Amino acid sequence: MTARLAAYARWQLVDYLLQRGILPLALVLLAAGAPRLALSHDAAILWSSPEGLAQSRMLFVQAVALFLPLGAFLATAHVLSGDRDRGYVRFYFSKPLSATRFYLQQYLVHGAAFVALFGLATVIWGAVTTHQSVHRAMEAAALTWLLVGGLGFFLGAALKPDGAVLAVVYLLASLTQGYVTVMRGAAVVWMRGIAAVTPPVLELDALRTSLYAGGPLDAHALAHVAGYGALTWVLGVVALQRLPLQR
Repeated sequence: MTARLAAYARWQLVDYLLQRGILPLALVLLAAGAPRLALSHDAAILWSSPEGLAQSRMLFVQAVALFLPLGAFLATAHVLSGDRDRGYVRFYFSKPLSATRFYLQQYLVHGAAFVALFGLATVIWGAVTTHQSVHRAMEAAALTWLLVGGLGFFLGAALKPDGAVLAVVYLLASLTQGYVTVMRGAAVVWMRGIAAVTPPVLELDALRTSLYAGGPLDAHALAHVAGYGALTWVLGVVALQRLPLQR
């Protein structure tokens, strides 16, 4: 069974690269290429200056803040639920094959490809503008995948409209946590309650910012992000084992 399951890995990888990985990679490279093309022959002079280094870092942080969550969303949304909708589950599991192990492998393959692809995008960004730390960018991608991918894995296993729910939950988390941060003690109780149970997206943003700046990571924020992602991933495993695939 292990060999049969491993044989699917390359197709899971191809599916990710062709259907889910190209768009966020293209967007990141567009964000890098646009200012480079706009500056034309003066680009090399700008990027070698302190102002150019600061501008390149700012553009990189802004691009990543937008495209990393988008990339993780595309990598995880409507994966398992899409197999149900298209009837693929009847084909995949017509032979003795563990659905839980199959989708766990898919989660790992998509996550590894997502992190590696963003590392490649960072290398290309450095070639077009200025160097950015590749390993720190990949660490930021891994943290994003842990949180967004774990939540998406759970929603895909538990719900049919998982992509829409994932988008709503992420947006709700951003809005409520931003409100509570600004209002502090003046925030209404029910808003603080929503902010407390939704995924810690603002802490994820802060961790990514620390990584790009080369600073230390906040241990509490890291534990919260990693713990939330791991918990939702475990809930996804439980949902796969307890709920029928075809529903």
